[in-house]
Amino acid sequence: MEILFIAFVVSLLTSLFGSTAGGAGLVVIPCLFFLGIDPHLAIASALVGYNGMSITGLATLHHAKKVDYGTSVQIALFAGIGSLIGTRILISIGGVLVEKLVAICMIIVIVLIALRPQIGLETVHKERKHKVIGSGLFVLQGIYSVLIASGSSVWANFIIILCFGKSFMEAIGCRKVLFITTNLVATVVYGFAGLVIWPLAGVMFLGNAIGTFIGIRYALTKGDAFVRRMFLIVAAVSALKMLV
Repeated sequence: MEILFIAFVVSLLTSLFGSTAGGAGLVVIPCLFFLGIDPHLAIASALVGYNGMSITGLATLHHAKKVDYGTSVQIALFAGIGSLIGTRILISIGGVLVEKLVAICMIIVIVLIALRPQIGLETVHKERKHKVIGSGLFVLQGIYSVLIASGSSVWANFIIILCFGKSFMEAIGCRKVLFITTNLVATVVYGFAGLVIWPLAGVMFLGNAIGTFIGIRYALTKGDAFVRRMFLIVAAVSALKMLV
C-alpha cells in the first residue's frame, strides 16, 4: 500500500507540469526504480498510467479548441508504428543506449528555440517537406517513448512545433492524441506480456488524471508564452539529466 500511495502522489505532482511541458517520466521512472520495482515492470506500468494524463489532457484541450485532429492523427499513426517496434525491442532485449544522443539533440533544439523568441507562440505554415520529415521523426519518437518512457513528451513538442508549425498549446493538444495511441499500444502489448502491475498502473492513472486537469487548466489561463518558458526549463533539465 505504501508503494501505491507514493506512486499516486508522485504521479499527481509530476503531471502538474508534465501535462504541459513534459518531463514527468524523468522523475516518475527513477522513483519506481528506487522503490525496488523491476525496470521492465516499472516502465510498462508507468506507460499504462500515463493514459490518465493523455485522456484527461485531450478532453480538457478539446473543450478549449486547442486540438488539430488532422495533424494529430497523422503523427499518431507514424508514432504508433514506432511504438509497436519499441515494445518488441523492450520485451526482447530490455535495454537501450540512446539517451545521450537524444539529450544532445535536445540541447541543440533548445538553443534554436531560445534564439528565436517567436517559435511556438503562434501557428505558422510549414511546407510539405517539413511535415514529411516530422512524420519520419515520429516513428523514431514512438520507438523511444515506449523504450525509455521519460523525456519523450519534450521531444514530441520539439517535432510538432518545428516541423508542423504549431503553437505550444496546440502542440500539447496534438501530443495528447499521439500518446493515447502509443500508450494504448504499450498497454495491450505489455499487458499480454505480463509486464504490467495493474494496481500500480491504476493509481498512477488516477494521479496523472487529477494533476493533468489542474495543470492544463492553469496553463490555458497563462497562455503560450508561459508554457514556452516552462517548456525550455523542463527540456534543459531533461537533457542534462540524460547526459549525467
